[in-house]
Amino acid sequence: MRAALLVLGLGMLCLGGCVLQTLPSDKTNLAQAAHIRNAIALQYLQMGDPGKAESELNAAIKLDSHVPQIYNSLGLVYEDEHDAVNADKNYRKALWMDSHNGQFNVDYGSFLFRQGRLAAACEHFHKAADNLDYDRRDAAFENLGLCYEQEHDLTKAGEYFQRALALNGKLPVATIEYANLLFDQGDTVRAARGYARFLVLIHGHAQSARSLWLGIRLARLRGDAVTAASYAETLHQLYPQSPEYGLYLQSLNAQHP
Repeated sequence: MRAALLVLGLGMLCLGGCVLQTLPSDKTNLAQAAHIRNAIALQYLQMGDPGKAESELNAAIKLDSHVPQIYNSLGLVYEDEHDAVNADKNYRKALWMDSHNGQFNVDYGSFLFRQGRLAAACEHFHKAADNLDYDRRDAAFENLGLCYEQEHDLTKAGEYFQRALALNGKLPVATIEYANLLFDQGDTVRAARGYARFLVLIHGHAQSARSLWLGIRLARLRGDAVTAASYAETLHQLYPQSPEYGLYLQSLNAQHP
């Protein structure tokens, strides 16, 4: 249910509108040329063209087949093309070449998470989170929280959401997930604070079904029927098939949020 919340390992990709890099001259080192091809491929993937991305990566391999980033990028491309077999193969090859790479572990862990292979996913997120040289350890801890949440180990999930937020207090997913855990534990005061923080972090962007459901329950607790009704209508309009909307319907005749 929450797989969509997972922090994907595409943070290295530039946003839309980026300019493709030019290739180096013939005198440029082949490894450097392969890295540039890899960067171009990631830009194509971000722009929704996995075919061109794959072509660039195949060209990069011909330049230098010993660059592990190329195989990790191929994993991203094949996953985008719904080719799980080749995605798995290339993610694992990248890790075989550089097993301590934090981004590789996050990308492969995210793939495994989406495949429902939770224990293996958690293992790779742990490797990334434990790597002090990895500059996105906050995202790795956030992913660990999601992973353990899916495994119904809410104690560990809460621990890792807290660790993620300790490193980076501006993570919307960790913020709302931890707020949900606090609410379920009966700590509605801290849950409300977390929810308020989440609303600030998303800057007016659409809420998820999960955050709307929490907002409804918090509004009910403070007797704010107007806000509860507004969130319920938004939940109905945006996520009518979601489990959260089903829970809302079940709650209509309940005596508590």
